[in-house]
Amino acid sequence: MNSYVSHEIRKRLALKYNIPLSEVQLIIRSVYNLLYDKMSEGDKETLVFYNIHVPNFGIFKVKEGRKRHFKEIYDKSKIEKDHKD
Repeated sequence: MNSYVSHEIRKRLALKYNIPLSEVQLIIRSVYNLLYDKMSEGDKETLVFYNIHVPNFGIFKVKEGRKRHFKEIYDKSKIEKDHKD
């Protein structure tokens, strides 16, 4: 979120609410961190992850390619573990 337009939006919010620009950035970043944390709570073994709907903003979900990536990592670690035993 470093484009000119987003920077202008952050500046306007800072002026409107009389808070430092850095605090506006922290507030915005905290929303994305919350989404990331919640989505990360999914089960990488069964590939079940939370989809999060933010009204008037969008739906956030783990993409199928990322799920396949987790499955490959899980399968590889399971094979390595089985070889050690």
